Amino acid sequence: MNPTTNPIALQSKNMYVSALLELMNEKPYNQISISELSDKADLSRRTFYRLFNSMDEILLFHIHSLWAKKSDELYNSSDQTVDKVPHSCAGFFCTKCQKVQYLCGLSGTFLV
Repeated sequence: MNPTTNPIALQSKNMYVSALLELMNEKPYNQISISELSDKADLSRRTFYRLFNSMDEILLFHIHSLWAKKSDELYNSSDQTVDKVPHSCAGFFCTKCQKVQYLCGLSGTFLV
């Protein structure tokens, strides 16, 4: 994945995330092509390859973005204590990983 702080690139990445999540509600992850994804995002394949190396990186970007938001919430929360943070983190990862796993049609578990 190509990290960037460019607002236009971040907007494009988020457009790919939205398009991928929409398509994953319609068909299995492994049946979605880069061309189909780019069409759904209303972006070019060239833009896709400028931003990502694979569709897996879109999911990783999405999870990373969700985690950054959760991390900020935990940091800025006045009622979080050291003993509550591990529980909050575990809940976050279990929920998000299970959702991604379900959408991808994967079996097994991410967390052991």
